[in-house]
Amino acid sequence: MQPKTPYLSPKFATYVQDFLLDRGIEPNEFFDIEEFPHKNVQELSPAINIDYVAEMFEIVSKKLDKPLFGLELAQGFHFDSSSMIILAMLSAKNATGLLETLLKYDKYVDTAISLEFTIINNEGCLSLELLSPEGTNTAQISLFLVFLLLLSLQRATRTMPKVNKICLVDQFNSADIKQKVDLRNTKFERSINKNYIFFDLQYLKTKLNSHNELLHEVICTALDKYYSYRSGRCDIIDIVSREILIQNKTSLPTIITIARALNMSERSLRRLLSEHEITFKELKSEVFLQRASYYLEYTNMTISQIAYELGYSEPSSFNRAFKSYCDQTPDVFRKKNSNID
Repeated sequence: MQPKTPYLSPKFATYVQDFLLDRGIEPNEFFDIEEFPHKNVQELSPAINIDYVAEMFEIVSKKLDKPLFGLELAQGFHFDSSSMIILAMLSAKNATGLLETLLKYDKYVDTAISLEFTIINNEGCLSLELLSPEGTNTAQISLFLVFLLLLSLQRATRTMPKVNKICLVDQFNSADIKQKVDLRNTKFERSINKNYIFFDLQYLKTKLNSHNELLHEVICTALDKYYSYRSGRCDIIDIVSREILIQNKTSLPTIITIARALNMSERSLRRLLSEHEITFKELKSEVFLQRASYYLEYTNMTISQIAYELGYSEPSSFNRAFKSYCDQTPDVFRKKNSNID
């Protein structure tokens, strides 16, 4: 089974389509084939690669001249008809429980979203990173995700979260944001590669008005059972592929580090992969070579730069691996498929 480029739930596309329909705009006319090849996506469609979803957000932002489109989309989010994961989040005990629920389950649905929560200098820090191919414009979808989380907390506590600082990768006018959302005491800064939300630690203990212990337990039990079932089957390929990409940003991933990150033994991970007739080494190679294909097609990185970026000690080793994967050398592939002018 081929690993996929990090993806998002098709719900993200339907959120955008609903936004347009609410304003009397026909989505299928708004997105022409040349600009967006997945314009007919439905909520039950297969998952969509992150770069296509991000493009959809950017098209709407530009065509409607809405520089804060992601924020506006989050403000109009229909919580009453939202997913089981969001219902589980809203029924948690407190703000910390809401965040923990998000971190526990969202990785199974949206492999392109990497979330981490830590305590730093007496603040609760949530980091949000989109695992998108290099060159993908994720400004609007990142803005949407940051404020969907904040507005989820607002809905659950009936008060705007106490946030000390928000660090965004992309440049937005903080004054314009504060006109739309009550964050008058929040500091905004730029970040290099991740979006960060720094919560007041005391706020994270705030009990949710929407807390329902029985409902939370029932939903989480169902989600545990469902994702445990899926993770033991086809989705393990996507989950491991995603973790390989995350770890490769800081170190060379191994089956030991991947298994540890997924809270399973090395033996269990090997067994799950073997059920799909693929080894960890083969899967890691496919993940890297799929990423290499993107670099060759959409960036100006040299062959040597791509090789070292993906952990190959020598460009010649990368060339051999790529030729085995694509039946052509990296140079030939680039000449046939390059989208760089």
